[in-house]
Amino acid sequence: MTYSQTLTNSQALTNTTKINKRKLVLNNQHKNKVALIRRSLGLWLFVLVVFFGNGLTQAQNTPFPPPNQIQVFGMQELNFGSLSTGASGGSVVINHTGSRSSTGSVILMGGGYNQAIFEIKLIPGRLVQIIMGPQVQLNRIGGGGSMNMQVGPSDKGTSFVTNSGHPFYNPVQVGGTLYVGNSTANPAGAYEGQFSVTFIQE
Repeated sequence: MTYSQTLTNSQALTNTTKINKRKLVLNNQHKNKVALIRRSLGLWLFVLVVFFGNGLTQAQNTPFPPPNQIQVFGMQELNFGSLSTGASGGSVVINHTGSRSSTGSVILMGGGYNQAIFEIKLIPGRLVQIIMGPQVQLNRIGGGGSMNMQVGPSDKGTSFVTNSGHPFYNPVQVGGTLYVGNSTANPAGAYEGQFSVTFIQE
């Protein structure tokens, strides 16, 4: 099953960067039944909220029997909020709890930041492995800059055992780290790219 959507927008703040991510790909592979999540960066949080509201409704309406094969639903976007690069740049970290911090000269600004949340639907007692994708490059829409982003860690670590009864949802919260250059390397604008998280049912 595959679902994808790409969002773009122009930047409204001078010398600030707003970052948001989304694109969803679900893929079951052979015996291990691998669910692969991919997301694309955009800027319109309210559009993403509408999308995830619809996704949640569909998940809740999934009929019985209980799910023996892993199902993954994206419930909340990874969002770094608004920031200013400062003189030399640095990094922005979103913890899996949703807290935000920065290093270097990066100045944290407006809100809208949060961790990504996935719902893993699977019967209790199943081991699920979590594999974070590699560091990815985000490119400025219209050109003129790029920055790197590393997804992870999750609140479940690298694996967990499902333990939720009906309706069998097991939340997984995922953070990320954004590596920001100076204002020359990363001028104000919207940046987009993709990252992956793989869930493997053992």
